[in-house]
Amino acid sequence: MTINIPVGVFEAYEEVCNYFLANNNFSRSCTLYYPPIRIPCADHPFTQDGNIYQHGGPANIGAEPCVYCGGAGYKDKEVTDSIRLRIYWNKKQWIKVGGGVAADAEVQVIGLIADLPKLIQADSIELVSEQKQLAGSYKLHGEPFYHGFGKNKYFVAHLKRA
Repeated sequence: MTINIPVGVFEAYEEVCNYFLANNNFSRSCTLYYPPIRIPCADHPFTQDGNIYQHGGPANIGAEPCVYCGGAGYKDKEVTDSIRLRIYWNKKQWIKVGGGVAADAEVQVIGLIADLPKLIQADSIELVSEQKQLAGSYKLHGEPFYHGFGKNKYFVAHLKRA
């Protein structure tokens, strides 16, 4: 026996899920931290090519290292992004997907599938919580799962404190 579900049910489901992700009562904007990128230090007196002195370099040449890069010739630049996630701290509220739940995970999050590559590439994610002891830096724990009434427009992921 085949059951035909009206298209309006799928549309209503997506509308509610999108509302939950857009509303501050149900979701939070979370900051993703990626590996830093190295940029040449403009204040370092030597170039990266053979340590040749650049005329007009800063006056701190000598025993003192560059105050900006410590003499390395480059600086690490922090790379961040933000995504909106529904955050579930209480395991009793977690959605059971993909054959179960990672037993030692600490947090479950739900987000848009378009943001999943960002989460996977991130070193860590800063979660926001009204309870200060829960907020902090977390890492992806296990494989994320597609979610969304057969349409796979959302993901469910488990996180563990970094």
